[in-house]
Amino acid sequence: MYYSKSTGGFYSRDIHGDNIPADAVYISAETHAALLDAQSSGQLITTDESGHPIAIDPPQPVRTVTSLLAEIADKRWEVETGGITVAASQIKTDRESQSQLNIAYTSLKSGLIADTRWKDADGLFTNVTLAELEPIAKAVATHVRACFAAEESHNDAITLLKTQAELDAYDINAGWPPLS
Repeated sequence: MYYSKSTGGFYSRDIHGDNIPADAVYISAETHAALLDAQSSGQLITTDESGHPIAIDPPQPVRTVTSLLAEIADKRWEVETGGITVAASQIKTDRESQSQLNIAYTSLKSGLIADTRWKDADGLFTNVTLAELEPIAKAVATHVRACFAAEESHNDAITLLKTQAELDAYDINAGWPPLS
């Protein structure tokens, strides 16, 4: 088996005959198998100084303003939908749970219903009234507002970064509401 630096490919005399690039170097079947295993695990195949193939970890992507803004949006989503604790109860804050909470709160607040069955994050059902649900709705709304405010603050800070070193050093984990 042979490997060519110029083409980045493997060659076999059985398949390619004499059509093997001049820069190709011989490698053992074991080396070939190890390189393919490494590649299937996410590593890249390149060459050392002598042209022999080696597996390396892929380079880290270069951080840009755009990539940092995307990281911040992902972080906001993670924190926003990660849940909160209200009065020692775990409250889900994923979008579906936010919607269900809003519907129940609005129905109670407008007098459409006097109470409703509610399922908490632990899967336990309970009967709740407006007085019992309102603190939860307020806590979730406050949490969501804080998440978007943190994202906005990060976005404002990121747009002021001027150098690659500043982009690379930026901490996307600071300044978020606590996860429960």
